[in-house]
Amino acid sequence: MGESGHPEQDASRKARAEHAGNFAQFLPCFAIRPAYNTLLFLLSPLGISRAAVLISAISYFLVGWLLFLWTDAPLLSLLVMLTSPMLSIGRSTMSDGFSLVLAISGLFLTFQKERLLPGLALLLFAIFARTDNVMVALPALAVLWMTGKMELWQSATLGLLAILTVLTINHFAGDYGLQMLYYRNFVSTPIAPAEATVHFSALRRTQQ
Repeated sequence: MGESGHPEQDASRKARAEHAGNFAQFLPCFAIRPAYNTLLFLLSPLGISRAAVLISAISYFLVGWLLFLWTDAPLLSLLVMLTSPMLSIGRSTMSDGFSLVLAISGLFLTFQKERLLPGLALLLFAIFARTDNVMVALPALAVLWMTGKMELWQSATLGLLAILTVLTINHFAGDYGLQMLYYRNFVSTPIAPAEATVHFSALRRTQQ
């Protein structure tokens, strides 16, 4: 098990590798990505690690291709794809690349090509890759309503569907909630997420 350079993350990985209980506590954190998990399962004959790397690599190149199509600026697209965050996504074995290519494809079809049906279908499907893609879908629906491309009831209905999709996935996955999700992504990796209580406020965050 290689070290990441982050003491909290390395300690969490070690605890998961050595203790079945800690490993089990992290399963809900990954169960909230059913589309990605299904794709991994379908590619599992290649080996889980190889499948994860393949998905990320293909997603990385697809994002670059979409960026080029959207901007028609090859140099700009290349520079964006060579930035550290984008390279990290391409090398990752997580769902970030798959989630990103679905979200960008949905936005591209919706706003650039003005093909609302396939674009919105992809944006909603992206929630099954990462539930926080709801934060992409909801503003997109609001913009479509404000620009007159959708009726209020249509945007509201699809927005409600997006929210209910997140709640349903979280319920059946046994998710620990939005605060734990963002704590793991942006602050630290807890050793036992089921036993940790995270509080965010406007001024500070705490973990108990």
